[in-house]
Amino acid sequence: MDKEQMYKEWLIEWKPKNASSSLNGGSWREDTLIEYARVLKVIVSDLKIDDQQVKMNLFEYENARVYLIAYGKIINHINFKSLQYFPVAKKSLKRYLDFLYQLK
Repeated sequence: MDKEQMYKEWLIEWKPKNASSSLNGGSWREDTLIEYARVLKVIVSDLKIDDQQVKMNLFEYENARVYLIAYGKIINHINFKSLQYFPVAKKSLKRYLDFLYQLK
């Protein structure tokens, strides 16, 4: 199974850390899952980040610590908050970091 599909399946089961134990995974619409995945594929090119430490497709990251460098560069980019899809990007980037940590 590819990393993108694993991430989508993980999102379906994901719940906030402070959620009660009775909360099962949220119900995600398919278009929301697609958008969360799309962000990780296009955000680097949309921000025009030209840095060897930041991969164009964020699904290529295997290690959370290495991804954390790219994550910091993306969220601190001068145009990050200007992205049309900023709210989704912020959540998707953070949840992908959580996903990578849980893969260990």
